[in-house]
Amino acid sequence: MADKFFSQAWTDQALKAERAAADVIYKRLNNAKTFSHVIALEVADRPGLVTHIQYAEGRSVMWTATELFDEGTVWSRFAANLSDWRTAAEGKAKASNLVMAGKVKLVKGAMKDALANAQAFDRLVQTFGEVDTDWDV
Repeated sequence: MADKFFSQAWTDQALKAERAAADVIYKRLNNAKTFSHVIALEVADRPGLVTHIQYAEGRSVMWTATELFDEGTVWSRFAANLSDWRTAAEGKAKASNLVMAGKVKLVKGAMKDALANAQAFDRLVQTFGEVDTDWDV
């Protein structure tokens, strides 16, 4: 059964998919051993639809839609319309290319860090497509 995009049930499944790809993501991170950050992902055209994924030393430890971190601990925040998240999840475009095109916006964080970790971000967003997703949110 499909779970609503960015719901807690969806993030539980997405975390499993991310962990299955963890070795690839780790290798693509810039300085993975020190990559201990919280990344916020939000749907720009669905206010309040936000998830946070926490990394410790380059490995995911939590992905949540209900127990969001304090904004002060969020290292980077990406926002995109639902259709653009879906485009990236379905592999029709790389998430990093959508960032460069302005369709996925870096609304918090440094662009140099986003660029340095673009390949890891691409693989992270590709894991969205591995989750049975109800896009009607």
